[in-house]
Amino acid sequence: MQTTGTRAAPQLVSLQALRFLAAGMVVYVHALSTYADKVAPVGATLTPAALGEFGVKLFFCISGYIIYLSSGQLRAGAASALDFMQRRLTRIVPLYWTATLLYAAKLAAQGDPPAVLDIVRSLLFLPYADTNGLMRPVLGVGWSLNYEMMFYLLFAGTLLLRPARRPVALALALAVLLCFHHVLPPAATAGALHVGLYLLGDHYLLYFLAGLAVAWLQNDGRLYRRLPRFAPRTTILALLGLIALYCAPVLILSMPRLTLESLMAVVCIACLLLCTLERQGADTPPAPAVRLLKLGGDASYCTYLTHGFVMGPAARLIDLLGQATGPLPFAFAMLALCSAAGILLYCVFEKPLLRKVAAWLRPPVPPQLKPDLPYGK
Repeated sequence: MQTTGTRAAPQLVSLQALRFLAAGMVVYVHALSTYADKVAPVGATLTPAALGEFGVKLFFCISGYIIYLSSGQLRAGAASALDFMQRRLTRIVPLYWTATLLYAAKLAAQGDPPAVLDIVRSLLFLPYADTNGLMRPVLGVGWSLNYEMMFYLLFAGTLLLRPARRPVALALALAVLLCFHHVLPPAATAGALHVGLYLLGDHYLLYFLAGLAVAWLQNDGRLYRRLPRFAPRTTILALLGLIALYCAPVLILSMPRLTLESLMAVVCIACLLLCTLERQGADTPPAPAVRLLKLGGDASYCTYLTHGFVMGPAARLIDLLGQATGPLPFAFAMLALCSAAGILLYCVFEKPLLRKVAAWLRPPVPPQLKPDLPYGK
């Protein structure tokens, strides 16, 4: 692969902790909705949908940040675009396809098999609307991966341009999608392409752009040289404070949608900016709690995709046994259980699977180079 000034994204402990917290918000909200569906009704004040939405938007910000910082300086050309897409597909596809096919098999075993076309569209990240007009692939949480894949394709397209032109080109492409969503809503007879572009042209894509903007500012360096740096533990505590500042009014007050969206965007960007101010290379090893948060962040993708497999059976078991447990104890128990299951699956399944896929895709080492160079290290 040809590069110009390419560098890996920094290994920020607080950024991984933010991933863990984002996944936890999604799990918490889904646990409450699962309890309401399978055990007993839950009051509206205990099911803050804006909390799970906030977690997903944090993921999108982080994704835009990491992608630009690690790939934004690749040399212009089709080779860079193809290499970028291969790396992203290698990271996203194996676990998602596995989870989707397992969930499809589960539905089939329960007598409600999904349509073959829906399975194919889900596996290929092709968005389609359900009977309510919402984007819902076979594995429900996969809707966010459709946005991820759209962003990857747009970013790969900008790799055909010089690095300085890429942020503007990406912003223009996202603006076109947003216009498509708000100006040309699909009619009843609209085709699949029209419906797909309409579903993907939502404001969620702007959060990728926000993460990219933070990475661009950090890459520039002039602003960041003047800002203070913080130890990972301090940064994580500040992240918890920022998230609490968001959650308090959301859980207590009823806000207009525009106000809520503005607050969500500001806090998402503030959290990401705070992570970039972490002081790297600290002399003392991180505390056990910090290491656990980092591990949870490493496993956040696995937790996000698989938490439904854990909490559904748990809720059914509670209902079957008639155990008296409230929605909040159930939600916090599922938060711990799903996080632990995600970490376990990450260590015993996802990491080894990704290693095998990467080794299969890596070109073989030329024999004549082996005695002289540590090729590929």
